[in-house]
Amino acid sequence: MLTDPTYPWHTVAAFAAGKRYLFRVKTLAPVYSQMDQAAHPLRLVVIEPVPYRRTQSSKLERREPAFLICTDLNLPLQQVVQFYLWRWDIEVNFRDEKTLLGVGQAQVRSEASNQNAPALAVAAYALLLLSAVQTYGAEGRPETFQRPRWYQRKPGQRVTTSELITQLRYELWATALTTNSLPLSSTPQPNQNGQKCDLPLEAAIFLSLHCL
Repeated sequence: MLTDPTYPWHTVAAFAAGKRYLFRVKTLAPVYSQMDQAAHPLRLVVIEPVPYRRTQSSKLERREPAFLICTDLNLPLQQVVQFYLWRWDIEVNFRDEKTLLGVGQAQVRSEASNQNAPALAVAAYALLLLSAVQTYGAEGRPETFQRPRWYQRKPGQRVTTSELITQLRYELWATALTTNSLPLSSTPQPNQNGQKCDLPLEAAIFLSLHCL
């Protein structure tokens, strides 16, 4: 289909890497696959390689073509391409869940804990992302901490999980430090015993400075 001129090209617009691009695609339906023993009709979508330049002065290069199988024959072609481009966020989610949250690394013993610990971590991760979207928007991010000068973000990229975790720590620890610390005063206080805090403030201060 990629090289056969009898199959017409269709041009669709989709959002990727911070901007909207035009993609040339071909489609064929219904087709059947051995993966499900030809039990359901499928749709084949072929995406032409997109030309790009590594730098402004480099030569024009092309990526590899994409061959997709879609189970929804009535889904608009533009949505098929867009959903395919958005799949990278799923890969980012898997990486953050494994490396930052340690999904699958919980040191638990019982069978129920082995099943529920990963689900709990993934649910907490989903709540963190959902709270960020509701608070800052799809492309917004907290401005509590000033990013280093060498840190550059491409437009259209969402806030990272590390930034959200740092913001969550700041909100929790800042409240604890504010409510459990007394101002300096030369006047003796009748009660010299400070208020007890359930959070380990020394570790919180150390980790917050480490994050900065």
